[in-house]
Amino acid sequence: MDFDFSLEFEELKEQERKANVRAKTAQAKHKAAKFEPTWEQVWHGYEKPNSKGGTTKKKGILQMSNSERDQERLLQVKQAVEDGKITITVPMTKVSKSYCLNELFPKYEKTLRKERMEEILRFKPDNYILVTEMEQLEKLAHDLKEEMETAVDTETTGLDVYVDHIVGMSITLPKHDYHVYIPFGHVTGEKQLPKKVVLDTLEFYLKRKNDKKFLHNAKFDRHMFIREGYDLLGEIHDTQVAQQVLNENEPSKRLKVLLTTYKDYLGFEEDSYTYDQLFGDNYPFAEVPLEIACAYACKDTHGTYKLGKWQEKFFRKQPRLGKVFNEIEKPLLPNVVDMERNGMYIDQEFAAEYSKELEQELKEMEAKLQDEMGEINFNSPQQLQVWLYDEKKLDDITGHRKTDKKTLKVLADEEPILSLLLKYKDLYKLWSTYISAIPQKVKDDGRIHGQFNQDKTDTGRFSSQEPNLQNFPPRARQMVVAPRDKILVSIDYS
Repeated sequence: MDFDFSLEFEELKEQERKANVRAKTAQAKHKAAKFEPTWEQVWHGYEKPNSKGGTTKKKGILQMSNSERDQERLLQVKQAVEDGKITITVPMTKVSKSYCLNELFPKYEKTLRKERMEEILRFKPDNYILVTEMEQLEKLAHDLKEEMETAVDTETTGLDVYVDHIVGMSITLPKHDYHVYIPFGHVTGEKQLPKKVVLDTLEFYLKRKNDKKFLHNAKFDRHMFIREGYDLLGEIHDTQVAQQVLNENEPSKRLKVLLTTYKDYLGFEEDSYTYDQLFGDNYPFAEVPLEIACAYACKDTHGTYKLGKWQEKFFRKQPRLGKVFNEIEKPLLPNVVDMERNGMYIDQEFAAEYSKELEQELKEMEAKLQDEMGEINFNSPQQLQVWLYDEKKLDDITGHRKTDKKTLKVLADEEPILSLLLKYKDLYKLWSTYISAIPQKVKDDGRIHGQFNQDKTDTGRFSSQEPNLQNFPPRARQMVVAPRDKILVSIDYS
């Protein structure tokens, strides 16, 4: 028998080649599985070995499409890890953008808040005084009789002026050169004076009309004092409203932001931390330890007084602006508080009937829309994107798959059903924002108590919120009715 040695040799070579391929693939897989990027590569990108023996380009966290806010937070996390302030608890391959923002950043914030609280305690001025003894309160009352220009502020359980309560108050006494915080509603187990004792002792000061009081967002504080059964009178200089008159383009009118922005002009060396920077958005002030609360609250009135005196210099230099503030905005403050506390009666029977009418109209519109567009949520941007740009292949005129009203109006030329969708959206907003929502905002007195803002528009006009009365459609205005033996008067001006 003759053997074909050449054929057998080729088969052996092929087997060897396949074995080599399998070995290289196994080595590549092993290398890819064992690969772990460095810390810098995680952030700035790298070439990752793949199972085929090549590499795959991986974007770093900082190379991704991050919002400005996320980018700033990511950089803070990176620095905090490098400084040893927080530690990572996963392999480098698991250090992702999501992990940094959702796991590491909250840890970093917690560490940062602790550092900030230690800092404000360490640098708390000697004339920031915590008042917890009756002798201190009596001395304060005595000194206030000699002060005709002060700053005052409240610390509260929350921001609802009809539900929340004052837990402490701070006062700045410029003539005597000290600042106090008087706690009476903290739940830290530390010694405090009773609320009634404090407010009764200082009532003469609160209701004194012939002095000047500096406050930031004075409307809120007056509401809170009234809520406790007292009032805040006198010549009120609201630094928040004053700043709006001086600079309507101010990025933020939050007190601590203003104190940081203008610290060089106000005589402060350090930045002023906002509430959320120190305690977080949802941390109750009543749980803040008293010494830290004192440092924070005294800085409020100290800064408010300095800011107010600085603003007064500008009003003297620019008398036209000074006239707007002193002759229009300041005298309006008591009226605005009275308007808000008075509120407006709501015809709840009409509101219920009108709500049913709109619900029926919305159902009819939904049926027509579903005939053309299918079973989708017409208020979901994501579902609308799919229908507009994937199913109907409409032109993406913005390049960002937008579904806002302006875009839908343009697309309605190609797809007429979108005109009905726009009407549906307007009606849904009317129903959800006003007709169905407003009765839920009615207080025990049968009225809604909205907010009127002196400092929210560039034009100097009032604005309103909770609810926005200026956006009330004509028919919806019928919900607002006059009390017995009263009439409603509507006035407009040119």
